Amino acid sequence: MMQAEKSPREAGGRSLDMPLTACADRSAKHSRAQLLRVRVEAMIERELARCERTLTPARWIEHREWVTANVVEAARLWLREQAARGEL
Repeated sequence: MMQAEKSPREAGGRSLDMPLTACADRSAKHSRAQLLRVRVEAMIERELARCERTLTPARWIEHREWVTANVVEAARLWLREQAARGEL
């Protein structure tokens, strides 16, 4: 059986010729992005839960789709504003 040639990427997607410091910087950015994503998803979930509590079950079923779209778009706008101010 012929062994396939190894890709130049190994060790968690790090290129073998990439300096370790560059890899660390990339990991830190990835980690910050993951933390930001978790934070925004939690904010969205809290807002949806708040909206659901204010409506009857029938009204929530009726309005859930557009309320969710509105909350997600508001989160996107918040992220853009934060990024524009350099606060992310």
